[in-house]
Amino acid sequence: MRVKIEHLLISGGLRPLGPTIFEVRKTGADTTQLEQTAVFSPRGLTGLVYWYALYPFHAWIFRGLIRAIARRAERITEVDAGTSP
Repeated sequence: MRVKIEHLLISGGLRPLGPTIFEVRKTGADTTQLEQTAVFSPRGLTGLVYWYALYPFHAWIFRGLIRAIARRAERITEVDAGTSP
């Protein structure tokens, strides 16, 4: 089953650390482009320490996520076009 999504917004967060918003949006008219945004509003010193301690990990995860989405989309496009090996 395939679902076409133009915009995905997930909000949440850890109560003592602060709210979080993660957004993936399809942009572009002739080509498909993905725009990924992650917003964290740290609450207090604990939230700031959490943010700076885990920033490298989150950056790595988000880069991998957008690459995985792109690879999967390319494979689906190849299968739909009949050019898959």
